[in-house]
Amino acid sequence: MTRWAIPLALLAALVLPACSGGADEDDDDGAGPGPSGQAVTISYVELQPETVTLTQRALGELRSRNDPRVAAEVSGAVKRLLVNEGDRVQAGDLIAELDEEDYVLRRDQAEADVKRFNARSALQELTVVRYRELHENNHVSSQELDEVEAELDVTREELAASRLALRAAERDLERTRVKAPFDGEIDERLVSEGDYVQTGTALYRLTTSDMLQVRVSFPETLATELEIGMPLKVRNRAARVSELETEITEIRPAISLDGRAIRAIALVENPGGWRSGSSVNVELILSEREGLTVPRQALVQRPDGDTVYVLDADDETVEARRVEVGQRTADWVEILDGLEAGDKVAVDGAGFLTDGASVNASPQEGDDEQ
Repeated sequence: MTRWAIPLALLAALVLPACSGGADEDDDDGAGPGPSGQAVTISYVELQPETVTLTQRALGELRSRNDPRVAAEVSGAVKRLLVNEGDRVQAGDLIAELDEEDYVLRRDQAEADVKRFNARSALQELTVVRYRELHENNHVSSQELDEVEAELDVTREELAASRLALRAAERDLERTRVKAPFDGEIDERLVSEGDYVQTGTALYRLTTSDMLQVRVSFPETLATELEIGMPLKVRNRAARVSELETEITEIRPAISLDGRAIRAIALVENPGGWRSGSSVNVELILSEREGLTVPRQALVQRPDGDTVYVLDADDETVEARRVEVGQRTADWVEILDGLEAGDKVAVDGAGFLTDGASVNASPQEGDDEQ
């Protein structure tokens, strides 16, 4: 044996086992999920007919049901402001006073006019009585009698006008005392004491808390579908009671040019903590119908389109089915065509399946197999 024989034999002994081990590993890699390998573990749900609700979601705003601004009904200097921001008021509460001096003078003048015309009317009535007696005795002419009777009519009209002027003066004097038009909370004080205000100047912003308007804009494509009485769900995550149900009470006829939207209005009774000006999420219930739905993760995108995997009768293999979908939400998808009640649809693990794949299937938690 030459000196190279022993090293060559040793090298062959080391290389051959290594090559043999590599071939075994390649054989193991050939097994995998699906029909050519081991079964895929999945969960499934058994489909049953249920009510599918078609909805439209939008962002809305809470507004006071009543006009929130309390305005001066007469002009004058602000004498006293009797409430502050955050104060609760009842309808009829005195909340501000305007300088009443000029209005007192007008009232007094109107009272004096009423007294003067009342006295003149009484005197003229006596004159008419006397002239009628004289006319009966032919001491005055018919023309003279007609003249004093006409003067009595004019005096009576002046008396009636003076009484109306007195009522207007008394009303204006009363309006210098500004009262809350409805129950609510003072949201903002808009003037200061000493300011001179005109008729119509806003003094306070007053918000109601018992009943609120929900104003929401929907796409103009829904204009022909919106109707008074359609149900709404209103969600306010900032409040303790976060969801209320109501219905549309008003639909504005015009479509806004800026947002191409149509506005609807609803009323909600404040459960506490809901404030005017807050944003709310609104869900419009368009329709409800019987149908089938699958969990969102059961729907798989394949080159042929939307696909779900349905368990065969033996519950050991699956069949790929092309489906037509309808309404979608974050949790489920409506199936319009391609599935039937009683079908068992793969959910967890559906994305790893192919048509005819072997599976280890178990009902999804919360779903009882029938």
